[in-house]
This record gives sequence, C-alpha cells and structure tokens, in this order.
Amino acid sequence: MLDMNTPEMQAAEKRMLSMIAEKEILPRMGKPLTLDDVFTMEERLRMAYAPVVVAESIWYYVDRVLDYCRVNRISEVKKLSRAVKMVKDSYYDFLRGSIDREHLARAKEAAAAFQDKFSWQMQLTWFTVNGELLKLYPDMLYREMRSDAHCAVLLVRVLKSFCRDVDRDIERRTHVRADALNPKIGNLDAIMDGYIGGYEIDRTVLVKRCETILRFAMNTIKYEE
Repeated sequence: MLDMNTPEMQAAEKRMLSMIAEKEILPRMGKPLTLDDVFTMEERLRMAYAPVVVAESIWYYVDRVLDYCRVNRISEVKKLSRAVKMVKDSYYDFLRGSIDREHLARAKEAAAAFQDKFSWQMQLTWFTVNGELLKLYPDMLYREMRSDAHCAVLLVRVLKSFCRDVDRDIERRTHVRADALNPKIGNLDAIMDGYIGGYEIDRTVLVKRCETILRFAMNTIKYEE
C-alpha cells in the first residue's frame, strides 16, 4: 500500500488548498499574480471545495462497505478495513489542519445539499452497478457491499476527472502547475478494489451515463465565501 505520510505526499496534499486559501500563485514576469486576477470567486471556491463536497459522498459509500463487513463479520477484509479507516482519519486530520472551521462547515453544508439534491442520481448509480453485478455474477456473495465499493470507486474517478480539468485550467491561465486532487482520495479507488475482488463490471453505457450525470451535478454546486 502506498505510504500516505511521506513528506512528498503531505506537500502534494497541501499544495492546492493552501494556494486557494492564500489566493496566491508564484510570481510571473516580476509581478505577483493571485487567483483573483485570473479566476472569479465562484470558480475559486469551486476549485477549493468541490473535491471536499464529493469526497463526503465517497466516504458515505466507504462507510457502508465498512459497516457491512463488520455486521457480516467478513474476516478476510479486517486488515483492509483497518487501513481504510486510517486513510479516512488522516484525510479529515488534513482537512482540519488546512481549512478553517467556518469554511469546513460550509463545505460540509454544501456536501449535504449535494447529496440531498442529487439523491435520485446517486440511487440510479447504485442500482445500475448492482444490476450489472447481478447480470454478470448471479451467484456472487456480498453483492450489496460490492455495489457500494463500486460506487465509491466510480465517484473517485469522477472526482479525478474534475481535478484534472481544474489542473489544466489553472496551468492554462497562470502557467503554474497545480494538483487539485488529495492523494488519499486519489488512491482510494485502488484500495476499494480489495473489496470488489475479481467481480469487475464493464464500463457500460449506463455506468458511463451515471458518471456524466454526477459530473454535471458537481458543476452545479454553489458556494458562498
């Protein structure tokens, strides 16, 4: 498993959020350049907090997986579940150390609003994944748990796509490279594969459609500073 606590990982984690919080980019052409010079407030807030908002939905599915394995006493994943809990604790420790309490509370409010507003889309994603698993593996065990794990992976991939676009946009406008994705979230899809095991599903049209819906939902998130 990738070591999340190396100085390199910690520096990568802090790079984007500290840049957003301080509104500062490296000087260019001898003149200090800030995010306010090239991005609107709405753009800046979305870059900073959309990953936090979507991460809350990712952890929702992760928690469902952990709870299912605990209740059903699936001993094969005990070590994996302990590792996932450590990643989650480390993720929230980082947030508390990087975002002030007021902005973190607002991000959580936006996350709750996101989950409430797009609950139907989230349910569609789950039932699509569950249906694919039932079709491909009719006799598989723990299908509900593996559906949750697949949904967590899908959301991580949606978030990766969003952050890649943010990185490209920042570099295009400022000529400075950025890294909007928290490495802990970035590796969570690989970790959750341990729960999925060999029960993979194809990227069917329906699953891709769910990804498109969720990506659109992310772009509708509104924030206030």
